[in-house]
Amino acid sequence: MAVVITNLLLALMLQLSCNSQVIPSSQSADVNAVSRQNPSDKDLLKALETFASSDATASAKAWQVLASYGQQNLIDNLTRLYVSTSPDDYHRVLIAFTFCKLKHEYAVNRKIVLSALTKQSPYKRFYGDWAASLVHRLLLAGDKEVLADLCAAAEWSDGAMS
Repeated sequence: MAVVITNLLLALMLQLSCNSQVIPSSQSADVNAVSRQNPSDKDLLKALETFASSDATASAKAWQVLASYGQQNLIDNLTRLYVSTSPDDYHRVLIAFTFCKLKHEYAVNRKIVLSALTKQSPYKRFYGDWAASLVHRLLLAGDKEVLADLCAAAEWSDGAMS
């Protein structure tokens, strides 16, 4: 009996090891979707970064590119990208800021943008002056409630942000 169980376990382990190495190409794309982005995703992220930049002219042109996706298509693509990024990826803040511009789940996304306005940002490669710029743009767009957050940041900000 023990020999039969041992042989079954060995056969099962062999089968599992063989199956885990062969992934059909249709599933392979799904497995690697998080780690690899297709060229259109890269273009979208580049437009997102430019839109969130402090260069008003470049930002306006990038907004035209983003708007050309159509609102629902843009929301769908940005949501997909948001979910595929790590929790500390600075693109999450840029996506949230763009959602604010689109008035898509504004309160939730404003909170994400404001979470970056800290002395030590929880997002990699996202610094206080960039966060302050985005929050300032929310203020200019009519969100007066973010003024208190900007004033609070002045306590710990450096000269570039003040």
